[in-house]
Amino acid sequence: MPPELLEASTSRTMPSMNDDHREDAESDQQIVDRTLARLQLEPTGDDSFVVDPGHGVGSRLFGGLIAAQAVVAMGRTFDAPADGDEAAARTMHSFHGYFLLPGRPEVPMHLDVERVRDGRSFSARRVSVMQKGHVIFQASASFSNDREGPEVQAVDMPSVPAPDRLLDREIERRRRYEETLGQELEIWRSAVEVRLCDPEVVQPGVSRDPYQENWQRVRGALPQDQLIHQALLAYASDRTLLPTARLPFDVGRHRLLTVSLDHAFWIHEHLDMTQWHLCVCRSPVARSGRATILCHYFRADGVCVATVAQEGLVKLRRA
Repeated sequence: MPPELLEASTSRTMPSMNDDHREDAESDQQIVDRTLARLQLEPTGDDSFVVDPGHGVGSRLFGGLIAAQAVVAMGRTFDAPADGDEAAARTMHSFHGYFLLPGRPEVPMHLDVERVRDGRSFSARRVSVMQKGHVIFQASASFSNDREGPEVQAVDMPSVPAPDRLLDREIERRRRYEETLGQELEIWRSAVEVRLCDPEVVQPGVSRDPYQENWQRVRGALPQDQLIHQALLAYASDRTLLPTARLPFDVGRHRLLTVSLDHAFWIHEHLDMTQWHLCVCRSPVARSGRATILCHYFRADGVCVATVAQEGLVKLRRA
């Protein structure tokens, strides 16, 4: 995720998604389709792909999109499943990526995948994402088949209001900035809708515990391809990780620079990102200029379908 320079006294509208759009006549499905187009990688050789990252917002790309494209690239190195071909039917269950350089809009992205191993039960892949010959992101992932085994879920879904009773994050954020700071912010709609269980997390100039709960879902229809839903998990989860780490810091008194350093997730169940998921995020430690953020994704029935983790650079600079 690109650096965000936040200061309440000079706050600007800096949308966090390079496929977000202004609130206009564009439909929810059109916004989703535009994001899906960014996940359509063009093969350029054996396990190599290229994609147009789009225009972006500002001078940098949203890190969640880069991670999502990396997910798709690694998943596309498996052949179409055939009867009895367990390796081809494997799906991603873990992902670990590192942001090395900012991604630039309108610069073609080249993704080179290495087939590290195809074993009896697991497959490993590694991908390098490059622009103009420079590696901007690297990731590795593991793939496997669903297998029977002992099950336990030691984390419970908290009791929160239903999403249809809550406001969209961007709408609430704009209202609070206008009322508190007299600043008019534009609403930017992304493919992923976020509704806040506690709207106080977008209140400017207030310090609070680094914890938030929000509902997330993709705004429109998606293909049934599980790989696309996994890619949209990478995309969606990058929206609220660093914002959680920023909550203890009063940005009205400090300029806060935050940058994603890495991104990891583990998938426990098949995903349907068109359905509401409760995203419960906390940042247990911020120290030495870095913050760790952990997040659990719950289906509406309380099943934990994914766990996400990130470390980010967090620096305070006096205005």
